[in-house]
Amino acid sequence: MSLIWDHADRIGLDATDIISGMENNQIQAKLTHKMLSDGVQKYNEFRLANLTDTKTALVIPFPAFQLMNSSFVNNLRSVLAHNNLPPGQLILEINETRADLNLKDFQVHAKQIAVLGAKLALNLFSNPKTPLTHLFQIDLDIIRINLKDIDPITQDPRSVIFIRSITNMAHDLGIEVVVDGITNDAEVELLRSIGIDGLMVERFGTITLSLTMT
Repeated sequence: MSLIWDHADRIGLDATDIISGMENNQIQAKLTHKMLSDGVQKYNEFRLANLTDTKTALVIPFPAFQLMNSSFVNNLRSVLAHNNLPPGQLILEINETRADLNLKDFQVHAKQIAVLGAKLALNLFSNPKTPLTHLFQIDLDIIRINLKDIDPITQDPRSVIFIRSITNMAHDLGIEVVVDGITNDAEVELLRSIGIDGLMVERFGTITLSLTMT
């Protein structure tokens, strides 16, 4: 059975899909708040258990469309207000963007997120539909490169050239570079010589801890 709008502007339109969308939006908002809250809680527990001067940050992945949810910024503000998380230590990572992403709308949300002290990251090459031009179109703070997506950097010089080129371009755009998928100390030293800014070092389910290289 379909529900029909009784509103003058929507007479005759099936309301079922719209109501379903509203319900999904509410569910999404609750899941977003829980993911943020749980992530910050686990990160604070890690910081207490591992007292160190090493600079770390919490990385939580979200689809790009979820960051554009109307309640996302309010959820983020609420979580940050109720947890002792220093500015800049929360990184929201987009695991994909689409060529049809409304960049203007996304830029508005990105600015609101930045005002709250969170950083915005992109998991580079995680999706073939992610245009490289988004490096300078969506106000990124960080990009992440997974070594599993390329040939071993200690065996193939072309992989080193590739990462160095991406890193130099990102730095020219004011973007930091973090690398994931490290398997040995030789890779760490090579990445250090290239000028990588940080490594993904520990995982708590879907969230990740980023370690700044010194």
